[in-house]
Amino acid sequence: RLLRIYGSLMWSLGKVIKTPECMRVYIGSFWEQPLRGSEWSRQLFEMEMRDLLTDLKNVPKNAAVRKVNELVKRVRLAKAHAYIVGYLKKEMPSMFGKEKAQAKLMANLEEHFLKVHRMYQLPVGDFPDVAKFREVMSGHDLTKFPKLDLKMIQAMETVLAVEIPKLMSQFPQEGTIGSSSGAAVTTALHHVAEHIAAPPAPAPQIAYAPPVSNPYGAPSTAGVPWSISAEDKARYDEVFATLSPSGGYATGMTVRPILERSGLPVDVLRQVWNLSDVDRDGKLDADEFAVAMHLTRESTAGRTLPSTLPSDVCPPSKRHLLPA
Repeated sequence: RLLRIYGSLMWSLGKVIKTPECMRVYIGSFWEQPLRGSEWSRQLFEMEMRDLLTDLKNVPKNAAVRKVNELVKRVRLAKAHAYIVGYLKKEMPSMFGKEKAQAKLMANLEEHFLKVHRMYQLPVGDFPDVAKFREVMSGHDLTKFPKLDLKMIQAMETVLAVEIPKLMSQFPQEGTIGSSSGAAVTTALHHVAEHIAAPPAPAPQIAYAPPVSNPYGAPSTAGVPWSISAEDKARYDEVFATLSPSGGYATGMTVRPILERSGLPVDVLRQVWNLSDVDRDGKLDADEFAVAMHLTRESTAGRTLPSTLPSDVCPPSKRHLLPA
């Protein structure tokens, strides 16, 4: 329950505070009174307070990092716009029927975005909103835009691949805090330690082995077919690959721009995330991402989201995590 509250709060802060980074939420008891609770809560509060004090000391560095992240974001958006406009201009006729051709391009803008994405391997999150792009381009003539300048594209690639990493290498790296900083953090935590007695030895845990079968349990869902078709799953996997998943997982901040393109309210998107994150690890694998995309499409079609994830929507590999 605490992890769900933690994730929901981070999601809500991300909607209010517009930054490229994920908002950090600190859990603790910030007063000068003895801590109450279990050994687990004591350790959690100490680690969270230590992280908070360390992050406060790194505020100057983090401010610079935020500026660099914003620059990277603007460069990636500019590159995506250049490719899109260059592609659309290339599709325009050179002599007659320009107005009809441009109207046809604008009407099928989603398909052309997908073609540009596949042709140049651009992340989906770097593409502009389709409706807003169509509205802005309605007042411009595509034939009057300059051709795509590959030299300028290469210059932007150099900035992202060479110049930005070189700039980031000049910032102090995490884990390089001196001994004086560590001592300051320890001193700040002193009031925590002095009010806590030595923790009692943990009680021995009895290993629990789930029964092989339960004659009175819920019916097996092993044979229930997945409601997400193979065609939809392949399309979702293609979008998931553009998110550059780390270790096969995409974080909430990476997935958020994709889900927000649906235009659904924050409360609905929060429910989509809670239903999709089946194993409650705060990130989505390819199967969970497919569930999120499926639920988003269902909701945009006017269907009400379920309170719990149905077994036929849950990926077969994770159905054992569903409550009986």
